[in-house]
Amino acid sequence: MVDAYRIGEFPYWVHQTWTIGLQICLAFLIIYYAMGTAAIAAVVVIVLIVLANYPAAKLQHKYLAKLMAAQDRRLKAMAEALTNMKVLWCSHFLWLSAFLRSL
Repeated sequence: MVDAYRIGEFPYWVHQTWTIGLQICLAFLIIYYAMGTAAIAAVVVIVLIVLANYPAAKLQHKYLAKLMAAQDRRLKAMAEALTNMKVLWCSHFLWLSAFLRSL
């Protein structure tokens, strides 16, 4: 079923790759004709901000990966603790039920 979904989505993503560039160019032309050379300055500022944001995004990704690893370790420890508690709980009730049957 997943393969059928991916095959159905394939044409969308193929056409999405070339239409994004076309949409950006058309949007820039419309803005350029509406605002003039200020549109070029705006695009330059946007590009500079994206480039300046890259190191911060990379740092955030590094810390997010560390956080996810810590959460995974914590989840595994909690699952192990709950499994051990279940074993103790079941063994306690097995002992109790055996005791009650003997009465």
